[in-house]
Amino acid sequence: MDIASNLTHLIAHQQLRREVNNMQLLSTHFLIGHKELRLAHMALSFITMGYVWQDGEHNSMKVLPKSLAVPYCEVSKIVGLPPILVHADCVLANWKKKDGNRSMELRNLDTILALPGGDSLKGFFLVTLEVELAAVQGIKAVSIATEAVLQHDDDSIKNALQDMAESIRKMNQSLKMMDEHVDPATFYGIIRLFLSGTLPKTYLFDVRQRSSTNLTLPHSTAPPLPSHQDPQHSPGQSRPLSIPRGPIISKGRHKRRGSTPPPVRQRSLRPSEEESVRRSGSQIWHEAYGLQGCSDTHPPL
Repeated sequence: MDIASNLTHLIAHQQLRREVNNMQLLSTHFLIGHKELRLAHMALSFITMGYVWQDGEHNSMKVLPKSLAVPYCEVSKIVGLPPILVHADCVLANWKKKDGNRSMELRNLDTILALPGGDSLKGFFLVTLEVELAAVQGIKAVSIATEAVLQHDDDSIKNALQDMAESIRKMNQSLKMMDEHVDPATFYGIIRLFLSGTLPKTYLFDVRQRSSTNLTLPHSTAPPLPSHQDPQHSPGQSRPLSIPRGPIISKGRHKRRGSTPPPVRQRSLRPSEEESVRRSGSQIWHEAYGLQGCSDTHPPL
């Protein structure tokens, strides 16, 4: 964790690549439990992004040394995450309380690891975490409302809809803090590069041969699409693991060249849920569900 904990200093002084190149090949066998494995994945993800982009966009690294690539691929396979910096690393796992006795609020939170970007990077990660926390109430309410529709439980539906509305309100309030805690010039000029993944190509590395060659990252002009290609291999052959390019946070915009994102499959129970709200005649239900003005067109249950 020494390298991961000093990334900003090492990158600022262009020393990270030297430190990683001199790093011994680490074993993953000493990692115990899910928590240690997730922390290892987070640390290796941050180190990888720093290693690739230390000297800027036009001097990125096209090869990861095996001392970094081998344990990274092994840990990724165990925890079921792609070997790239993902939302689960930089936001969901990358926080700690300043005071363990106080509540989990923004002013009492700090990041575990960081990349260049200073307070704006910290703000971007932690404000995003606040939005996630605010969404929990709404996610639970969706499940409750769905079950309540099946049970014709009007009171539970009303309470769940109000919880959804309150959750969305809290999410909006949390998201507004991004303006206060993240400087746009810093984000687009510094932070964004380190969150952009690797070069736009699928990269292969033989994870079974710990003494094999380095992980090659060839330059390509292919569209920057996340990929999990599984090349054909014969029994007994080593199975390569793909290293995809993957932007960690799209801010609601998933851009894909030459195609559009696949449609989101709506829950099969949504029509029944919406119809129950429409027929209820309750202005509170309509407002919570976003059906203002419909109370006069449908009789109450």
